[in-house]
Amino acid sequence: MAGSRVTLASLDQKLDSFMEVVKQHMERTTEAIDGNGKPGLKTRIELTEKDVEDLQASRGRQIKAIWSTFVVVVGAIITSFFVRH
Repeated sequence: MAGSRVTLASLDQKLDSFMEVVKQHMERTTEAIDGNGKPGLKTRIELTEKDVEDLQASRGRQIKAIWSTFVVVVGAIITSFFVRH
């Protein structure tokens, strides 16, 4: 056990090394969230939310168009029925 003696200097060195790893991890995490030359997670989430809203609005317009077409077709069928008889 004589070779495994812990000193303040070795603990300080290990702590400095650990803190550097934490700092690098935090920098990478911040870059991922905020972006570093490309859109970060915040921007990508905002764009995705906007895309979802656009899709929902588009879906609503499509449903209205389908119902309008249905009403016109039913109206045309009813009109043709009365015109022929």
